[in-house]
Amino acid sequence: MKSFLLSLILPICALGQSLPLPGPINVPGQGGGGGGGGGSGTVTSVTFTGDGTVLSSTPSSAVTTSGTVTATLNTAAANTILGNDTGSTAAPAYSSVSAYLDNAFGSAQGDILYRGSSGWTVLTPGSSGQVLATQGASANPHYITVSGGTSGNPTASIGLAAVNGVASTYMTSDSAPALSQAIVPTWTGLHTFSVTDTSSSGNTHYGAEIAATINQTSTAGFTDLYINRTQTAAGSGTQYLINAALGGTSKFSVSNAGAVAAVGNITGYTFAAAAAATIGFSSGTQLYEPSSTNGILEIANYANTSLTRIDLGGTTSSFVALQPSGTTLTIGTADGGTSAGSLTVSGILTGKGPIVSQGYTVGTLPTGTTGAIVYVTDSTQTMTAAIGSTLTGGGSYTIPVFYDGAAWRGL
Repeated sequence: MKSFLLSLILPICALGQSLPLPGPINVPGQGGGGGGGGGSGTVTSVTFTGDGTVLSSTPSSAVTTSGTVTATLNTAAANTILGNDTGSTAAPAYSSVSAYLDNAFGSAQGDILYRGSSGWTVLTPGSSGQVLATQGASANPHYITVSGGTSGNPTASIGLAAVNGVASTYMTSDSAPALSQAIVPTWTGLHTFSVTDTSSSGNTHYGAEIAATINQTSTAGFTDLYINRTQTAAGSGTQYLINAALGGTSKFSVSNAGAVAAVGNITGYTFAAAAAATIGFSSGTQLYEPSSTNGILEIANYANTSLTRIDLGGTTSSFVALQPSGTTLTIGTADGGTSAGSLTVSGILTGKGPIVSQGYTVGTLPTGTTGAIVYVTDSTQTMTAAIGSTLTGGGSYTIPVFYDGAAWRGL
């Protein structure tokens, strides 16, 4: 059994790759002549020398003049490559990826590897403060100097639409664009305006203010505050269009039916010409104070010319009514009647002019009320003759009469 030393420069091969022997193997010291010549025999082991990357291997079978030896690569450290990273001819060895890159492209800190038009190359570091920029496809990256720009105050206002700017300046952290006062937003949620006023004087402090400037012509109209509720269905709770409260207690409200409720005095507003304070109604009737100093209260129509009737208590003949007409006031009934009303005075009735009672014929005298005084226009007796007498109609005398509790008699 023989062994020999085989010195080879082996190519890089995969683990387990077979290396065919190129021809007969001459084993020193074997053969018929003895002494150092050629000979024959059986090779039982082969040892490779060189860079130490291939292990010794036992032939797959007895090797005589030719055969196959299977060689196995040594184990390598993780993330290493078998090759030559020396920059000159040398036996292959295992080295790190970084070592190969350093040898091929350099080891300067900050270098960037990129693919050029003909191969991979290095982009050396730019100046301090420069930034890496691409020049698009089919072009190399490079470093550029970016200008810091200058600051500028905002020139656009915040509105309901985006504003795409074109200026090259930047806005500083303590800048703020103005809010456009021309916007017409549609609010879809609850907005709470919270105002805290700690002033010690003055009365021009507001929680909210509508300051419209109106300069219209012709038949134009304008409303400073317009509340327009869309009500498909309402719950059983109180429904307000306006509810002004103090400390959670309602002081003034307008319901969805138009009912107005106020706690305390109501100071009217100017409704008709020359009226200092007015309470107006949709029909045109108004109750107002012509002057803020004279203590006079007037009830009139919108034109401030006349008033048809003031019903007291209801609108039927069961209720009394005051019916003005120019300088005459008639006490009638609330259904528009002019002859059924009466005036009762518990004290002294003083007039600055004549007091005219109602006139009747004897046959049309009403059911009397004790003490009532009227006059008849068809008495058959003169006023002197009829004093204390019951009356007979059909005559031509106009005399005063009174009701004594039993009958109408001449007065």
